[in-house]
Amino acid sequence: HHHLKRNNKTTNYKLQRLPFFLWISLISLYCCIVLLHRSFLHVKSPYKVGRSTWGEFQQLSSSDSTDDGSTVNNRKLVHVIQTRFMQHQGSLLELGKARLALFEAFCFPSVLAQTNQNFIWIIRVDPSINEEIIGRMRQLVGESRRDNILILGSLRNPEGMGRDDHDFDHFLGLESTGKVFSGNITLARDAFEMSAARSSSVLLETRLDADDAIHRMFVDDIQNQAQQYLVDNKSGEKLEQNWRIWCANTNIEWHPLNPYPVLPNDDKKQDEGYLVMYSDQNILCTTPGLTYGYGFDTTRSSILGGRRLKHSDIEVTIEQCGNGVEVNCVSHLELSFRARTVTSAGMANIVTGNDFVDKNSNGLMQKKDNKQLIRQLDQQEKLWQGAASLFSITKASARDARSLVISRMNLIAADNLRGQCTAGHSCKKNGKMLLNAMIQQRHDVVLN
Repeated sequence: HHHLKRNNKTTNYKLQRLPFFLWISLISLYCCIVLLHRSFLHVKSPYKVGRSTWGEFQQLSSSDSTDDGSTVNNRKLVHVIQTRFMQHQGSLLELGKARLALFEAFCFPSVLAQTNQNFIWIIRVDPSINEEIIGRMRQLVGESRRDNILILGSLRNPEGMGRDDHDFDHFLGLESTGKVFSGNITLARDAFEMSAARSSSVLLETRLDADDAIHRMFVDDIQNQAQQYLVDNKSGEKLEQNWRIWCANTNIEWHPLNPYPVLPNDDKKQDEGYLVMYSDQNILCTTPGLTYGYGFDTTRSSILGGRRLKHSDIEVTIEQCGNGVEVNCVSHLELSFRARTVTSAGMANIVTGNDFVDKNSNGLMQKKDNKQLIRQLDQQEKLWQGAASLFSITKASARDARSLVISRMNLIAADNLRGQCTAGHSCKKNGKMLLNAMIQQRHDVVLN
């Protein structure tokens, strides 16, 4: 079990303290250089409609091998992105509309902007979802002209894409009330069957919540690393089961209410909301883009004996990649984006608008002595430029989402409170307390 952390091994996880705008500048420069380089390559269009097989799709959506080591057109690699939307909460209309606004503003454009479209994106929604909400989701997918995006009416969330369970219909989860709202099922079946043939394929399985976003080179970066360490096994490690986990620990967060610990008369109102960039040293693996990579013959049950770790436990349980260890380890991604609003199931780091509650329970509000963090309030324009460049997130789309969330906050909070503890969702006492505080806060504002 060399992949588990050794007790006598100490690792310094603290990121180098660079100014946030330098992070943005460096990552933006990196993306620009790679995109400029690739503009001279022959890349086939990934946007045609009517692809029928996974092999044809890979030919159309991936570039050929390049001199810089980028090899993403690999017939042995299957990549699936899985997103849940309102499962077991289909009747909560206010919550559903708010989550749709966040999905449209943040999650959806970041996936469409991926420089490498060689993946299947499966969005699982509650089969009883409101017609208006599912209609808008289908419209978004239709307008994108991407048939590698599937919207399924399903309450299941299977892992392993055929590595353990070879039943495709069971994987889709459409046995009883499920529906196929959008997408190319033939394409999905071919990808599933290739993954299920695990002796000759590598699987990447990415988790992406509907209010989170991934930077535009996310898919390409992970697939290139998977090519190197899981397909080609350049690390040279001879293990019966090879796997690798990727996660981000540096985030840009979007808040509709001001999260900065400043005096009320210093508040700088922004109709598009507020961005904060920081690394949480207490949680070294966050959920946006959390990816499991399955090597040849590797199943979900063979990774850590099938244990399902909380994302906060991954880093303290599994050895970090590097220093000669490149498989059966965890590797860090560059950056992720997440929305922090009243729609959140766990309600972590949410600004409620109740000063007393926020000062005592919100992690950001308690960082009043962190001058580097507070300075970001004066650097919002640079952060928004970074969000547009890296995630294809615009001020206009954020402004629309914020308008809906702010105007109906108490109704959304009430719905979220009703949805607490439903199957697959958070059930924390602190989350319920914060939701009650938001409901009361908005009620007081209306009365006054």
